Amino acid sequence: MDKAEQTCPEENQDQIGNAKASTNSEMTLNGIPQKKTMTSLMLAIFSVLTYLLIFTLIYYLYGKGMAISAIIPVIVIGLLYGRVPGICAGILSYPINILMYVLFGAGWSGGMTLGGGGIPGTFGLILIGTVIGYASDLSSQLKKHRDKLDELVKRKTEELQASNTKLKETKEHLDNLIESSIDCIMVSDKTGYITKVNRYFLDLLGYSEEEVIGKHVMFCAPMFEEGTYESTTGDMLKIGKEFADDAHKMISILLEEGNVTNWEACYFRKDNKVVPIEQNIVCLYNRKGERTGAVAIIRDITERKKAEESLRSSEEYLENIIESSLDSIITTDKKGYVTRANKSFLKLLGHKKDEVLGRHMAEFSPMEEGTYESTIGTSVHIDKEFFDKILEDMSIMAREGKLSNLEFYLVRKDGKVIPVEENIVYFSDKEGNTNGAVGIIRDITEREKSGREIREGKEFLEKIIQGSKDGIVICDEKGDILSVNTSMEKLSGFKKKELIGKHTSILVTEEKGMREKILIKISELFEKGFTSYETLHKNKDGSFIEVECNTSVIKDEKGNPTAGVSIIRDITERKKMEQQLLQSEKLKSLGELAGGVAHDFNNVLAAILGRVQLLKIQFKPPSGKQEKRKSMLDLMKSLEIIERASLDGAETVRRIQEFSRKRTDDKNFTKSDINQLLDNALEFTSVRWKNEAESKGIKINIQKEYSSLPSTLGSAAELREVFTNLINNALDAMPQGGSIKIKTHKENSHILVKIEDTGAGIPEDIRNRIFDPFFTTKGVQSTGLGMSISYGIIHRHKGTIVVNSSEGKGTTFTIKLPILEKLLGEKGKVVTIPRRQRKATILVVDDEEDVGQLLSDILTSEGHEVEVASNGSQGIEMFKKKSFDMVFTDLGMPGTSGWEVAEKIKTINRRVPVALLTGWNIELKDQEMRDKNIDIVIHKPFEVERVLRSIHEVMALGDRLKAV
Repeated sequence: MDKAEQTCPEENQDQIGNAKASTNSEMTLNGIPQKKTMTSLMLAIFSVLTYLLIFTLIYYLYGKGMAISAIIPVIVIGLLYGRVPGICAGILSYPINILMYVLFGAGWSGGMTLGGGGIPGTFGLILIGTVIGYASDLSSQLKKHRDKLDELVKRKTEELQASNTKLKETKEHLDNLIESSIDCIMVSDKTGYITKVNRYFLDLLGYSEEEVIGKHVMFCAPMFEEGTYESTTGDMLKIGKEFADDAHKMISILLEEGNVTNWEACYFRKDNKVVPIEQNIVCLYNRKGERTGAVAIIRDITERKKAEESLRSSEEYLENIIESSLDSIITTDKKGYVTRANKSFLKLLGHKKDEVLGRHMAEFSPMEEGTYESTIGTSVHIDKEFFDKILEDMSIMAREGKLSNLEFYLVRKDGKVIPVEENIVYFSDKEGNTNGAVGIIRDITEREKSGREIREGKEFLEKIIQGSKDGIVICDEKGDILSVNTSMEKLSGFKKKELIGKHTSILVTEEKGMREKILIKISELFEKGFTSYETLHKNKDGSFIEVECNTSVIKDEKGNPTAGVSIIRDITERKKMEQQLLQSEKLKSLGELAGGVAHDFNNVLAAILGRVQLLKIQFKPPSGKQEKRKSMLDLMKSLEIIERASLDGAETVRRIQEFSRKRTDDKNFTKSDINQLLDNALEFTSVRWKNEAESKGIKINIQKEYSSLPSTLGSAAELREVFTNLINNALDAMPQGGSIKIKTHKENSHILVKIEDTGAGIPEDIRNRIFDPFFTTKGVQSTGLGMSISYGIIHRHKGTIVVNSSEGKGTTFTIKLPILEKLLGEKGKVVTIPRRQRKATILVVDDEEDVGQLLSDILTSEGHEVEVASNGSQGIEMFKKKSFDMVFTDLGMPGTSGWEVAEKIKTINRRVPVALLTGWNIELKDQEMRDKNIDIVIHKPFEVERVLRSIHEVMALGDRLKAV
């Protein structure tokens, strides 16, 4: 670039020959600065002053030669300053002339005429100024251009000489570069014969310069020599037709385009090994465009081929790894568009490759809030929190360049969401610019399923633990508590947070013997892995409860203890039940004994009571007459005494039979109001706690706390007897007075009755015996049957009775009775059976002669025909031989029992009613009576009226059976 170009931009230069002149405000000529042009204002001022000076000078020298005075300034200014100032001088001549005439007093019209003034003269002056100024400008420019051209010629000559010197140096430098190049350089003429090669070319192929110069460039190329050759890469290279075709193609390109680049080919070395090379060839041309030769730059790419082969192997290996990976692998560009995805990813989403490549990764994630079906098998709710978490993770990734163990969801082609875990890393170029990201995605569906199952299992186990009615304590291998369930909190009185971290000994009694027992059990625990024992646990309030502890050791894979689990059961109630069961067993044993005694005793009483009542009937005076005989009155009185004694004996037997109480139901059970029965019991005992107490100056305070209660099903008389018995016992325990508190309330499905007294209490050594039959602390005046009978009554009512007592503090009896769940249906109306006038033929079967004869006498007295059999077999034989209207049979007989007699009678004639006589306390339901072939049960001892009434009942039944 010359100086003109350096001092002024190209667009501001005008070409003048080989020189360039600037057209901007600063005048230059080939870089030489020229005079600055004046501004219009300065030029006008200067022109006026110059004109005035010249005009004044001419005026004083020549007088009124105004034409000359007007022309001369214009000519002078044009010559001195050029075309523009000359034009300005001509224009200004008119107003200046007028001003001068006015100033010097000259006549207006004369001065203008003589001076050549006026508009025509002014135009003439402008033309003169233009021509003279232009000529002046042109002369100055020509002179300057001549000077500049001389200078340019001189400078160009110097530059040419310098260029020749530099060209020579460049040629020498080029030769050095060719020889020093680590690439092979080969120069050939236009026919392809080698004219020059560098040293590296000779070293590469193993030839000398004399062996190469003058040879054709194809002498070392295996273009036409097909075969398999050893390569410098260490591989065997097969050269065939494809190689020759490629060579012809590249030569054609070279001849057509004048160059060929990055042509990979092979050259033969002198030792006949093949060298892989890459060559760039350029044709040389003269000024006429004729090809004069070519230059080839050849590079040995043996190491590159090795590296490429190694890279190709690595890529294939990596490709196999990526495609064989069970995890999904994807790559994206820096904007997040997928550039690659392996088979696992395509399989995971159910897409084809062309459906994935080029799409943004976000398109495979849930895009909107909502509920999606998941591969886990449950629905997944995607909400704003999910998207906020994704944005937060993306911020972390942008900041750190990686993201580990990111859990989110992908959307499958079928719309289901898949839970996945992804590890993402950005990858960058050498300059550190991020080019994209690679992500390894793992389907965690099965893990989530397992996790859900584990969570559900844990929750289920936790619910089992927390829902268990037994206390559960989990501790570590040292015995420090890790967790307890709600039942354990209730059992111990401690809150969970008060137990966690504490040693399990906080719950153990301090009693030495019990602690030694626990230590033995702990040794057994570590030896066997499990132990069970009963102990006392200390509660938060310092009280103790009886518990059963089942403890297991949890071990790791190596068998080392890591934790322990104890299931602790409150056995307070069980212990009470065991005591009650023991009590029941006692009663059962005694009941069985009493039942046998009562049976025999009832037979005796039946004979006595029946005979007495029969005698009373027989000795009763006719209707309307009064007995006056003293002997008969004494006899009747004696019979009444015997009858009353027999009835008292029967009542005693009945009480004895209460011990067995094998009945599970009672036809006399009805809907009962417990609060009313308690009031009845208080009325029955009011003589003692009110009248007698007041007469002795003793104060008995009765407190009632009744709650509104549902009804229970039971025998009002029996329950009243129990309550009366308990109140009398309380009164016996308070000979000096005190308080009796009666409370009732509903608890779940039971009614609770508590009768508390402030008496002396029951000593601990006899507390467990108070329900034993015949046990008493009242001396000979008591039978000891009150509490045992009460126990039997409550037990038959499917309830429980428990006593709590402390010496000197009083006693509390707690009775628990079930609530009536299903009210009894209305009982059918009793149909009164009128006495029958027809006489019946009756068979009596009883092994007790007195009872059999008694029945015969009673029935005969009513006009019935009676036959008596002394045992079951005899009775059956008699029934077979004769027709009877009714059969009375005893239950307990040697040989054939009453059950067998009834069954045989019904087999022979099912229409004949059978009445069962028994001294046992037997209660049969209707279905059981039908199953046993019994129509009516009469208990011994029996009243005559009851027997006679039963005859009419069963005879009416027999008539109905015969009508069927």
